[in-house]
Amino acid sequence: MANLLVDERDAKFVLYEQLNMEELCESDAFSEFSREMFDMVMEAAQKLAEREISPTNVEGDAVVVRVLMSHPEDTGLLKGPDGKIIPAHFIQKVTCTNNGKTVLDCDWGTAISKNPFLEFRFKGGKSGDKVAVTWLDNKGETQTDSTTVS
Repeated sequence: MANLLVDERDAKFVLYEQLNMEELCESDAFSEFSREMFDMVMEAAQKLAEREISPTNVEGDAVVVRVLMSHPEDTGLLKGPDGKIIPAHFIQKVTCTNNGKTVLDCDWGTAISKNPFLEFRFKGGKSGDKVAVTWLDNKGETQTDSTTVS
């Protein structure tokens, strides 16, 4: 079964490659420890997390929303290669809904980068809910993307 709580390979890389735990275990002060002991502790911690901690992640916990929006985000202050001003074209409003109920509503301006990334959390979502993110720009263009909470 895939480990959704922690990447075991990353944890071992940090312990054994970055922190050199095996070298530390060779010193007199830590000679009673070994790589096998660290591996057993990590395995026991994983089992504890899967059996005891993960089940407490219940309905009502925060849902994390991450969205990358494809948009030029031109301020109207820069010139193009031809020397002419590039017209302003930027997202003005972003709205996120969970099953049709607004959970985020924000107004943006020209100080947002091209292809903006947005991440936020909201409480009350559960598996199966439909989350939708909609943006509206200063030219009246709009886009909506949606997904289902897993």
